[in-house]
Amino acid sequence: SAYQDKTEADRYLSGLRDRGYAPYVVEAQVPNRGTWYRVRMGRFATREAAAKYLADFQRETQIAAIVTTVQ
Repeated sequence: SAYQDKTEADRYLSGLRDRGYAPYVVEAQVPNRGTWYRVRMGRFATREAAAKYLADFQRETQIAAIVTTVQ
C-alpha cells in the first residue's frame, strides 16, 4: 500500500504487525506527485518465492497486493 501521509502508512503498518507480519515503510519521491510512503514486506531470493508469499498473504488476509522489485 502507499500513502502520502506518513501517519496513515504507519497505521497500516501497525495493523499488519498486529496480524503477525513484518512490514516496513519505504519513502519514495514520485515525480509531480510528491513524497509517498510505501508499505512493503519481505525480500525474496526469487520472484517465485515472492509470488508464493503473496498468494499465502492474500489467502490469509483478503488484502490485494502485488509483487514488485526493489527500487
